[in-house]
Amino acid sequence: MYSLLRQRQRSDVLMLVPIWAMLLFSLALAPRYGTWREALAIGLPLAVSASLVVHLFKERFLSR
Repeated sequence: MYSLLRQRQRSDVLMLVPIWAMLLFSLALAPRYGTWREALAIGLPLAVSASLVVHLFKERFLSR
């Protein structure tokens, strides 16, 4: 049986995958272009804050 609640839960967690993948990608490119400061100062707080929002506010409008 299809449940909208289950779909929302999965989509919230699923969106964390590309966010963390983009952080890893930016960290992989940082040595080549010398952008360590930007990757760590922008990417890491954004990925951590997105993860916190998804885990602290599950199934709420804020996490979508």
